Amino acid sequence: MVNSAVIDYQDAVKHLKASGFKPWMTIVNDVQAIDGKKSILKDANLVHKILSDDVSRLKHRLEIVDLAESYGVSGVDIDYENLLPDDRLLFTRFISELSADLKKRNLSLSVTVQPKTWNRSTLGQGTMDWSEICQHADRLQIMLYNLHNPKTQPGPVATLEWISKVLNHAKSQCAVKTIVPVLKVSGMHWGANKNEAIQYDQAMQLKTKHDAQIERESTSQVPFFSYKTKDDNGIVYYEDAHSLKIKVEQIRELGFNKVMFWSFGRQDPELTRELKAQFKNGNP
Repeated sequence: MVNSAVIDYQDAVKHLKASGFKPWMTIVNDVQAIDGKKSILKDANLVHKILSDDVSRLKHRLEIVDLAESYGVSGVDIDYENLLPDDRLLFTRFISELSADLKKRNLSLSVTVQPKTWNRSTLGQGTMDWSEICQHADRLQIMLYNLHNPKTQPGPVATLEWISKVLNHAKSQCAVKTIVPVLKVSGMHWGANKNEAIQYDQAMQLKTKHDAQIERESTSQVPFFSYKTKDDNGIVYYEDAHSLKIKVEQIRELGFNKVMFWSFGRQDPELTRELKAQFKNGNP
């Protein structure tokens, strides 16, 4: 039986390449249930099971390489999050081996990591040995977001001060040319009954619904608003073209000429126009 999903991905890759782009394939450690059970996001135990067994690890690597070749992508991005701290050496070994496998097929390797400002031995961030990973990966993509999240008090997903700390630490571990900062284009909504991620269009709908007044955080210029009703009250911090432009400028000042956005599709429409204007001005 022909897998239509594979054909769709192949067509998408061909279209992107024809337009001059180099598409990558991202592998994440989410377990998608097909039997009605609940899916598991960022399954650290599954990754541990695969990496700690030599046969399973080899099988996993070969499957990744074969999948990348079947789609015709230019590279593979490994985005395994919330891994166990004790798997630090195992993950580095996996990346070293996978890098060698991919190079034999003329494919590049990227590793997406959670942010940190110092070397730590904690869940997720502590598992990733940035200095060792950069010896094998072509790119280290650093998630510059979730400083404030559903488990914290309200605030920006990233501030300029925090971004500087993360990227300065990264420069102490890896060559600048290897590091790719990643900015989030959405935000967070802290409500009376639920805290959750929110997209730009959802934030605007909520702002209109409650006729809320937009303010900006003084340093990073991140927009936010609050509302209060009989049944609910909350506060929303989100990113728009202006706040992201300021972050991009800071990243450039720190010596980086690459940036990624997570993820395009529901961002502030003005962001695309702003980026085009920067490119026209000769900025990297």
